Amino acid sequence: MQLLRSVDRFIQLAYSPSAPLPGVLPPAAQAIIRNAQLTTAEEVDAALQRLREPVECAELLPAAVASLVCGTLVEQGATPECAGEAILRRTQKTLALATSFIQGCMREAAGELPAEVCVTRYREVVSKQLPQEAQAFARQDMFLSAATAILLRSGALRALFQRDDAFLALLKHYPLDEKLYYLERLMSMLDGEEMLVIHPELKRGYRIRIDGIADNFQLHTLLADTLIGDPDEGWLPGTRPDPLAAEACRDGYFPQEDDPEAAHFPLVEGAFNLWNWTALRPDGTLPERPFDASSHWIWNEGTPADIQLFEGIRVILLGPPPYQRTWNAGRFFPLMKGELTVCEVLSSARVEHWLTRMARAPR
Repeated sequence: MQLLRSVDRFIQLAYSPSAPLPGVLPPAAQAIIRNAQLTTAEEVDAALQRLREPVECAELLPAAVASLVCGTLVEQGATPECAGEAILRRTQKTLALATSFIQGCMREAAGELPAEVCVTRYREVVSKQLPQEAQAFARQDMFLSAATAILLRSGALRALFQRDDAFLALLKHYPLDEKLYYLERLMSMLDGEEMLVIHPELKRGYRIRIDGIADNFQLHTLLADTLIGDPDEGWLPGTRPDPLAAEACRDGYFPQEDDPEAAHFPLVEGAFNLWNWTALRPDGTLPERPFDASSHWIWNEGTPADIQLFEGIRVILLGPPPYQRTWNAGRFFPLMKGELTVCEVLSSARVEHWLTRMARAPR
């Protein structure tokens, strides 16, 4: 019960009209985090649920500190859904206010200066005109840190906010987009997404489902590891990635770039060239001169969300690699498990049917 008492003490301070919040809130927050390490998972989740109220209703500073506390508890294993939606909603409100502040600074500049330069030059002046918006700008990083911790660990909350047009529009139009880089990457994740993978030359096709795949380096690696096998059993010819590299794209170990072990960790060599369905020619084949049709490539540097839809489903066409290329195995979000599952091996007739429809479809 010590944890819940420390939460109640924090909430009391958060609403105290006389408490010097910058001085008293950090020690109160640290007490929560410290006590959370000495109790049960159920009590920690109960603490998160109590902290939703100051996250939603308190002034910006105590709400920001409460959000950070929740984010820290989630990083330590607490259930993100206990307070996650409240944190993301308050983050949304804070970013909206911060956007107004940045726009105020840009109006003061009355020119073509970058947004960050406008904020640096006119922050003091605009803070007097828009004090609440200025506070939101000052506290936004605290909310963003907590929101990132939540979204990294909750596919359900990612899915919820991916359906929120207002939230997505706010991220898209935020003037200082570098601040939202990781949040935007998380929001572009395709959790539980089904795709078609077709090799036009070999007339082989598969319906797959992906989870936790943040970029196409990871996707390409897992496609090769999953689909390459015995052709007599319906799989594709080729050489699969080193097992260590494949597991690094799921939930296995991989060294960071500055780790001395990185020089000895197996690289991945491209097994395919990945194409969007729009590359398909009228005869159902891929271009003979791949470099001349590179606008149709699915680049490893992109994300699965970049893959084009055909009749409501994303389609990956596989061809031979146009040149040798290698990359480091791993995951953009190391804490997120990547999965690629084959849901169905398509019959030759169904592969031909898909290829015919795509070849005839207007571009």
